[in-house]
Amino acid sequence: MGVVEAILDNGSRRDVKYWGITQDVGPLLNRTDLLLINSHYESFNLAALEAMACGVPVLATKVGGLPEVVRHGETGFLFQKGDIRKAVDFTKRLLATPAFHGTMRKAALKQAEKFEITRILPLYEKFYIKTLKNNHDRPN
Repeated sequence: MGVVEAILDNGSRRDVKYWGITQDVGPLLNRTDLLLINSHYESFNLAALEAMACGVPVLATKVGGLPEVVRHGETGFLFQKGDIRKAVDFTKRLLATPAFHGTMRKAALKQAEKFEITRILPLYEKFYIKTLKNNHDRPN
């Protein structure tokens, strides 16, 4: 049984929506209580950042770059891949406490700001310039 099925089996079936592939996710994310990411392997995961930029807490597996984006217990929850029971417990905890959910939404927005393009782009440029310089200075 997967995470979504386990959550649905815990009485949330009427509250869970699946929209399929969508180009403009902003309006959907703004209506969302949480984003579930059940990846077994992951790099950075832009979907988590997009959700957080809309004030949506993220419930995700603790793989790849997700722990860099999601702050466990602050902007969402991280669980070990395959630990479906923990994912269900985190979901119930988050959705059962509106004040905690609201606090987590605000924290998610604040965390997403750290990855805003005007902050991140200069870091990438600096890295690329340094890398090019190091490669140019290296003898063939």
